Amino acid sequence: MVFLLSTLNQKSKNEKMSVEKMNRSIFISLACSLLLGSSALAVTSLDINPEYGMVKEEFGYSYGDDSKSIIYIQDAHCNYEAQKNIANILEYLIKEEGIKMVFVEGGSDDSSLSYLRGYGSKEALKSIAEKQLKEGKISGEEYLNLISDLEFEIYGVEDARLYNQQRDVFLKIDGYKAELLGFADSIQGAVEQLKDKVYSGELKEMEAKRKAFDKNELSLVAYIGYLNRLCLQYNIVTSYYLAFSSLAEAVSREKTIDYNSIGKEANSVLNRLVEVLSEEEKKPLLDEAKSLEGKDQKVINKFYIKIRDMAQDKNISLLAYDNFMDFTRFIQVLDSANMEAIFRDIDAVNRAITLETIQGVDQLDLVDIDYGLSLFRKMVSVHLDKSEYDLYLEKKEAINPKSWVEKLDNMAAKYRIKINLAKDKSKIDEMFGQLERFYQLAFERDNAFVERIFSQMKEKNLDKAVLITGGFHASNLQGLLEKAGAKGVVVYPKVSSLTDEAL
Repeated sequence: MVFLLSTLNQKSKNEKMSVEKMNRSIFISLACSLLLGSSALAVTSLDINPEYGMVKEEFGYSYGDDSKSIIYIQDAHCNYEAQKNIANILEYLIKEEGIKMVFVEGGSDDSSLSYLRGYGSKEALKSIAEKQLKEGKISGEEYLNLISDLEFEIYGVEDARLYNQQRDVFLKIDGYKAELLGFADSIQGAVEQLKDKVYSGELKEMEAKRKAFDKNELSLVAYIGYLNRLCLQYNIVTSYYLAFSSLAEAVSREKTIDYNSIGKEANSVLNRLVEVLSEEEKKPLLDEAKSLEGKDQKVINKFYIKIRDMAQDKNISLLAYDNFMDFTRFIQVLDSANMEAIFRDIDAVNRAITLETIQGVDQLDLVDIDYGLSLFRKMVSVHLDKSEYDLYLEKKEAINPKSWVEKLDNMAAKYRIKINLAKDKSKIDEMFGQLERFYQLAFERDNAFVERIFSQMKEKNLDKAVLITGGFHASNLQGLLEKAGAKGVVVYPKVSSLTDEAL
């Protein structure tokens, strides 16, 4: 029997372009939130509409069925699209997964708004709620709580004392934020001027590639391949960077794939599979194959993996289909990748390569100042996660604005470059203590979150619940939940535009 999948053949010539687009789209999804964890994900049973979001990670999956389950949604505060998608995801979870409790940051105890449902008509309430959501005055879970008839509770897991303390410290930091970032800008300007004189050709090329990657002008796959080549050149052991090395290996394999052959090989696999299936198994598979016409590339990729796995289950040899097999492995690695672990490894690998290429004290000092500045900016903008804060503590002695100014002044004189540095560092020295206090309180809040979540789940006899927090808490909080014995999944709402910072 010959069964041609015209859709697969039509799509095969566009596969490579689709993969590149998929790589770039990852960055939009991650624009407002970050995660920490293992370098691979387990498959979950949640079937979230991709128009609303995606399951990106599973944690605590080695725990038994009696463990508490947490569906951890990464919030993008005041982003209208994200909040609408969170509302849609919650509606699915409440209806299909029986969720009764949604834990949130920013409040204590019962924070539900369902008591307002009786005030006015449904249409009027929805209109008001929609306006409030667009203005960033309510969140996605509050919106759903107001406009629907669904029965669920919103519960704030804050320790009010810690929350208020961190808020007060934040307001102090925010008052000096412009000044602190202005100082960082003046230092960065001097660094950029000196790079032209001090950096080697290798360092300049690495810098250009990194900037292109940061601006999405260079795809993830291309950048991983570039760094991997440098690792081979400088004998850097990539096995220390598990997320990076796993993806680098897949990228290396991907280069050997003949994309024009994938559709043909997929057809052959399907035909061989159809020959051994029962009529009961065959019909739904063929119907699914026929329905692929015009479908999104990810849907087709999912079908590729399905027929591969079915063929293997039927002991069909797939040795003759190298392109098909390598491609399905490649897209699985991409789909299952923990992107923050990869980004973290990319930074570490970049740093390791940089240290191998450095020649002389001036290059080393300039690289260290540039790296310290990136941590300083993130710290002031309260964008550090737990691993980055730990790195700051480790490198604390080197993140010294006074030392930066002295070294840059000396280099500028040596290379006869005129630089303009902000000399007044009094506020910066003063604010470092406040910045450290801010992060210490953030991690104390995370501990309080976990304690209150488990306490409420025990009190209300719940075996599963939803938790919604911003990405700032994500890396530390996920680790704390797993350490406390919870298992669950991390969900990203779909976000195609950045949050309006004015909200």
